[in-house]
Amino acid sequence: LRSGADIIDRLCTGTESIQWDFIHGLFENAVFGGRIDNNYDLEVLRAYLRQYFDREVLGGKGRRKLAGVLELPQSINHKDFVKAISALPDIDSPPVFSLPSNIDRSQQRSVAKAVIAQLV
Repeated sequence: LRSGADIIDRLCTGTESIQWDFIHGLFENAVFGGRIDNNYDLEVLRAYLRQYFDREVLGGKGRRKLAGVLELPQSINHKDFVKAISALPDIDSPPVFSLPSNIDRSQQRSVAKAVIAQLV
């Protein structure tokens, strides 16, 4: 995450337009993509990059909320970002990750089956 933050900090100087495709390429190939070993996860990474790193989330007025729940501060003050992040709930809801609302039940069912298999 530190590398990603450094890239954003260096490329978003405010003096020229942000090259989102370039940032997506750096994140996909250099920062995060090198750790991905299958095509499905790479597609998920690409989707997240398009969803979270764009003008509508990180731009000026009329911005879209990050993951539908977090509106990023307009300032560059670190404390403002910490305050926004601290206000997030401890448990992420499935729609934040574009998952169906009932995915928790599927996960709980899988855990229950694993526990029952261990008991038998």
